[in-house]
Amino acid sequence: MEIDIRDDMIVINGTEIGAALSVEELKAALGEPRALQTEPDKNYREYMEKRRGKDYFETSRALVWDEAGIYSHTVDGKTLVSCGLEFENSMKTDGHK
Repeated sequence: MEIDIRDDMIVINGTEIGAALSVEELKAALGEPRALQTEPDKNYREYMEKRRGKDYFETSRALVWDEAGIYSHTVDGKTLVSCGLEFENSMKTDGHK
């Protein structure tokens, strides 16, 4: 996997993804994600429903590309509101900190 982060875009395996990440762009580059319905605690649910409306969590999903270590969040199924990378810690511990 090759990920190139530039000032105006991200390039994943040669596929250019614009500044406004879309679910379809990541699907084109990485394939289908694992989708998880977001289930917040009571306080966060109340806070976000006041800000975004009662149906906010009905369409909100976490999308995960496990093999790539990429996770994201969408509230409308089309646009990503957050995206992150998780790297495997391949460092061996030998007593050094």
